[in-house]
Amino acid sequence: MKKDFTLIELLVVIAIIAILAGLIMPALGHAQATARATECVNNKKQVMTVLRMYGNDHASMIPYMINVGGTMRPYSWILAGAGEGSYGKELVSKKVLFCNTLNKKELTKIDPVTGKGPDADAATNAFGMVDVDFGTKTAGGWYEDHKSDVGRFVAKDGDRDATGKSVAYVLEKMKSPSDLILLGDSFLVDNNDQDAAFWTFNPNGGKPKFNHAQSEGANDTRIATVHRGNTTVAYADGRAESIAGASLKATSLKVTKIYDDNFKAKDL
Repeated sequence: MKKDFTLIELLVVIAIIAILAGLIMPALGHAQATARATECVNNKKQVMTVLRMYGNDHASMIPYMINVGGTMRPYSWILAGAGEGSYGKELVSKKVLFCNTLNKKELTKIDPVTGKGPDADAATNAFGMVDVDFGTKTAGGWYEDHKSDVGRFVAKDGDRDATGKSVAYVLEKMKSPSDLILLGDSFLVDNNDQDAAFWTFNPNGGKPKFNHAQSEGANDTRIATVHRGNTTVAYADGRAESIAGASLKATSLKVTKIYDDNFKAKDL
């Protein structure tokens, strides 16, 4: 004779299923986060490989920002083929220029082709290239303070205070390229306290600078440890990895300010 489940037995089964789900879900979440970080590392390695190939064809120089028709364009604009003519050739798939955690904060509103987004400062990617911050003739910035350690690798079409001039980084001039981070998961918080993907980051935080002139509307641009306390980075030698936020200070960049995985400012 078929025996039906009693109410107590049914509740016990449901409770067991709930307990098992509670044990499994964190593990699945961790596995998903690890997979995202791995994908992000691979994407950065791909981007850095393309940049190094670009450098091989351009006297070891990779673009940081260039002046195109009077408008400053970041390296990602070139790689994405977002322009016309010689700047219309896609060197890398646009989707690999974005950190895959963007959905977490609904930051995918930035158009990878036009570079337009909810914030006027937003450009074409969230894999930021380090902003060397020249400073001024009377006050040195990050680059002036650290060039003896990282090398005199900046090539600029004009003096330090000149604005609207193209800037390139010379790979062969970099000291310890295996320890010099060029790309990281970078974000800014604008004056409306809105998070946005950004195409550059300052190791010491602060407003991003476009060849000495500060970006209007932006408060701060930093590396963000969006991968469960880690950030993914690419080095000048082409290597890429996931690194703990606390370890960034020990690299050649000597990073002192970051955003944590909740996009809160944090000092190292």
